Amino acid sequence: MIRWCAYCQRLLAEVPPLTNFDISHGMCARCAARLEAGESLVEQNQSVIHFYRALFDAASAGDQDTCAVMVQQAHAAGFSGAELLVGLVQPALGKIGELWETGKVSVADEHRFSAWCARMLAMLDSAAAIPGALDLLIVQARGNRHELGPRMAAQALADHGISAHVASERAVHDLLRLSRERQPAWIGFSCALPEHVESALEAMSQLAHAGFQGGVILSGQALRRHPTAWVGRGAEVCLTIEDARELILRGRERL
Repeated sequence: MIRWCAYCQRLLAEVPPLTNFDISHGMCARCAARLEAGESLVEQNQSVIHFYRALFDAASAGDQDTCAVMVQQAHAAGFSGAELLVGLVQPALGKIGELWETGKVSVADEHRFSAWCARMLAMLDSAAAIPGALDLLIVQARGNRHELGPRMAAQALADHGISAHVASERAVHDLLRLSRERQPAWIGFSCALPEHVESALEAMSQLAHAGFQGGVILSGQALRRHPTAWVGRGAEVCLTIEDARELILRGRERL
């Protein structure tokens, strides 16, 4: 679930169950302290819900001209890029995925929705090529054709000061070449299905054999649905953007 502060409308965190993208509300530490001090605060928990519904309706209609309007409204509401992507676009994509799985929308509807979200992501993308060594090189595991998740993760991590790059290369020799060029501390594999995880682990083994000495991260819906299935296989499992951020920052501290 996606939790927002009911008072200041800041994104709090993703919380279990991580396969449920409903939006719920709690209270951040800052607002809790203000209430404790006797300050009068008014709950505004409907504002983020209204924005989410407007975003979902706009994406469902597929009119990409509305992307700029929604981005402007998000900025006016004070949402950061990470909050917009993780707390609003991600649950919208999760919802359309559920509707597609249950046959309530067509493949064409799902593709139109995803194209709209991709357009919004492109408007938010501040990522001119990042020079120098990377914190994280993100790649879709072999067989995974879902591109939005890795792109959203890179942008959200950039908002947290993490240098991340999404590679279009999937072959191990291409990844090895790119890792030598960009020297990432981590390579992250996005895995939508269990078979994608197995292909990522195979690629990890080949990369290590070829000389890659960095760490490997596994993430994606396959891991969210089976969070302990691949623990102990030599890679770190990150279920959320916050998991990845904390892992990468701890790695920096050890250097």
